[in-house]
Amino acid sequence: MGALAVTTFGGGGAWESPIDVEALEEPGEKTTRALRFSGSGHWLVYVAAERRSIPHLYFVEVELAAGETRELAMPPLDASLEGAFERDLVANHHGVAGPRMMLIRAAGANAGWNVVNYLPDEVYFGQIDTRHMELVPPADMPEHHDFALRDLPAGEYHLFHHLGEDAVWGGIEVFLRTGGIARVPRLGSDQPGRWTVAVVDSVGHPVRGRVLRVRDRMHEAWAAYSETNTGGYPADPIPLPPAAPLHGEPVTFESIRAGWVELVLDDPAGPARHYLRKAEPGSRLTLVVGD
Repeated sequence: MGALAVTTFGGGGAWESPIDVEALEEPGEKTTRALRFSGSGHWLVYVAAERRSIPHLYFVEVELAAGETRELAMPPLDASLEGAFERDLVANHHGVAGPRMMLIRAAGANAGWNVVNYLPDEVYFGQIDTRHMELVPPADMPEHHDFALRDLPAGEYHLFHHLGEDAVWGGIEVFLRTGGIARVPRLGSDQPGRWTVAVVDSVGHPVRGRVLRVRDRMHEAWAAYSETNTGGYPADPIPLPPAAPLHGEPVTFESIRAGWVELVLDDPAGPARHYLRKAEPGSRLTLVVGD
């Protein structure tokens, strides 16, 4: 494992370095690095692979107390995932913006290492239609795109992606077995729908004056990267996740696929609350603050 990138949960300046990294010499092939953080709190730790044959980023969430020492060990990378997606991701010379797939631990991102992947492996470059000023796919674009991901840690995940024709949110369950190959349905072929959420307090009164939003870690990763000068003018940017102010009535989110959705309740007067709930298009969820 090679490069390390670490950032606070809320992000930082594009050129700030919130940690010091020191490589520790050990016998054999084991590689250890000491990360010295600038403060306590909630951190995201990213690990990138040194070998080009491993195209993933791995990340874990950690909560650090002042003076605490934690050990983070990478698990064996001996599981695989295969599938296909239908969307034509067409790039201009700035490429395609941001990651298109994430495997988040079913028990939460702080329960182990998660996976970030940029798909597809081959980016198709289009031509500008000067009459309509649109980026047109090449004539030899395949009908669908197969993918095979190796070097994944085994475990139960929710697979989130932006590989459909429209901006859709929600993750499907994936179980990666040690030494096995998991297969998923063709991504982007599912039909999204409307999902209604009512937010109430512990006695059932509607919550007002806050914002309920869908959390999209791919958008977060792209937003952090786009703070740098290299992140501008993508042909196909990561979509902005939906959010709605709470005025005492249920809110409805468009474009939700059947699966798991991360919800965040933002409170201007205090910390945000995070929830993971199963979504079914056409249904209604009652979210009780404090659950």
